[in-house]
Amino acid sequence: MSVLHASSSATQTAVGIRWEKRGLIFRPSDHALPFDHCEFAQSPQAVSLDDRVRIFFSTRTRDSSVGKFVSHICYVDFDHDLQRVLGVSKQPVIDQGGLGCFDEHGIFPLSPLRMGDQIYGYTCGWSRRVSVSVETGIGLAISENNGRSFRRIGTGPILSATLNEPCLVGDAFVLHCEGKFVMWYIYGRPWQRFSAGAPPDRIYKIAMATSDDGIRWTKRNEQPLVEDMLGPTECQALPTVMQVGGRYHLYFCFRHASDFRDHPDRGYRLGYAWSENLTQWHRNDAAVGIQRSEETTAWDCQMMCYPNVFQHRGRTFLLYNGNHFGREGFGVAVGTMEGSDIVIRVNEASQQAIASHLNACDQDFSTRLSERVDVSAYAKKLNEQATTIEAWRGDRLIGLLAAYVETQTLESPISRTAKSFISNVSVLRESRRRGVAKRLMARLLRELDRRLAGSDVQTCEIELEVARDSPSALGLYAQCGFHVIDDNQTTIRMRRSTQVAPSVSDHNTKRS
Repeated sequence: MSVLHASSSATQTAVGIRWEKRGLIFRPSDHALPFDHCEFAQSPQAVSLDDRVRIFFSTRTRDSSVGKFVSHICYVDFDHDLQRVLGVSKQPVIDQGGLGCFDEHGIFPLSPLRMGDQIYGYTCGWSRRVSVSVETGIGLAISENNGRSFRRIGTGPILSATLNEPCLVGDAFVLHCEGKFVMWYIYGRPWQRFSAGAPPDRIYKIAMATSDDGIRWTKRNEQPLVEDMLGPTECQALPTVMQVGGRYHLYFCFRHASDFRDHPDRGYRLGYAWSENLTQWHRNDAAVGIQRSEETTAWDCQMMCYPNVFQHRGRTFLLYNGNHFGREGFGVAVGTMEGSDIVIRVNEASQQAIASHLNACDQDFSTRLSERVDVSAYAKKLNEQATTIEAWRGDRLIGLLAAYVETQTLESPISRTAKSFISNVSVLRESRRRGVAKRLMARLLRELDRRLAGSDVQTCEIELEVARDSPSALGLYAQCGFHVIDDNQTTIRMRRSTQVAPSVSDHNTKRS
């Protein structure tokens, strides 16, 4: 049975995000970092792994030959709740750029995008200039080992200055959605001197580009993408985007172009914009949901900058730096959806509720479900034999993920690998583009952890089959860590190998 995940362009009511600060969670001075770094963990960028959250950041060391900083990318691993450090990298994940290359003097930041078994690392490489302080470009490096190391696909940038964007192209953040790669990045306006004898200051804005392969990009010249609130010299940096609640939510940091280092009222704070179609963006900083701390001794009382939003196992997180551009480290806030009325449950739907849901989704299958199976009999089988992960709005089943978990392995492990097969992923048309399918998948992973805790099983292999003509589904599953194992003319079979958490309580044993 091929899984269903259909996309829809219909506009839905958005769900706002409210953030609760947890404070500073990583201080570089508390850890043994490469080159004896003890300051700066800038631009934290997260990638979700099976057994942890890996957060990349940029740190600094001085080049003894010139007495100036160079930057390196390291990482720290956290548990699923971002409350406990599991370890830090012993060396930078990527070497410094070659002599004269765009990233000769460092990378700041590296933005990870998980694509199956690989992680694409979009780098912002920088090099020193003479008349101005710096020039930047965007590069791509790929990791085959969950981000412990990256190899450049080439020594040059994949996106850099062009006729209408003559300087400072960088800060890439990339999503893979609807079968395409979409990049948000910054580009520089002409440098300016704001007082006699002062060094020139940079001005940059947010833009977008698209790609079919993640390497060759087409810039979309709908500029400015995000309107200014501080006037034409406003600087906008580090865009980060999440799709939830029927909209794309864009977070970034912004500041005045000059006098920002010593005057907090001119320094970085977080901004927010949203879009339903990736073309028209509506800025609304009042809805950002988080502000600088009012306590005068707080680590983020003067500045909030370099945000990164991401979802991990059904939860929403915001990483960011505080005062002094991340010299002290980075913190986290946890997001909740204002007005969210969707509840995720396990094994509670009746056969009738499942059948009603499948009938409502019938025409959205690549081949109508009713043409392939008896829907009532199929609903009965799912109810009695499958583990069902359910999205409910009130008393209506709006989303359903059904998976078969190998019973024999759970009861008496013969090998250290358990197997699971996802038979169905379906969401009612009016409830799509609200992140429901991602929440269902995240809840399945937690459920498998609970089922297998305490057994000898170390790995759970999850497989599914999806129609070739479902690019949004393929993109979703690739982001969730699935990779292609078989490809024929009509369907694609995918697999994800998930590490079992070492200790989880509260087993759910209603169905095996």
